[in-house]
Amino acid sequence: MAKFVRQKLLIAGLAAGLLAGSPALAQDPQEPAEEQTEEAFDEALNQFGYAAGVTHQCSEADAKAQTLYRVQQVFNRLSQLFGTDRAFYFSAAFGAGSVDTIEEGGCDSYKRAFWDALKARNLTDGGR
Repeated sequence: MAKFVRQKLLIAGLAAGLLAGSPALAQDPQEPAEEQTEEAFDEALNQFGYAAGVTHQCSEADAKAQTLYRVQQVFNRLSQLFGTDRAFYFSAAFGAGSVDTIEEGGCDSYKRAFWDALKARNLTDGGR
């Protein structure tokens, strides 16, 4: 049970960390702060899901299994913490990232972003 609670907090921290670096946090004086936060959170989930999809697309077979396992963990925790709508946003972005054409050399930055975000929240076993 303690591990479950720890993982919930880690996923929430991951989402908060993504929010902190999101350009979607620019203030719009006409929009209430709560709505800005919701939109920024959704945008952060989309960016993270897209990075996960590109990472999966660009990985070799054995690494794809590891990536998919981590993506499933994130999806499950998002569902538990924020509901299935938010988990769906993450999944849809994952799907887009897994099929979009990525420029040569672009894979490395997405892979680094995905694994660094997971590692920063202790959601990896150290392997890539």
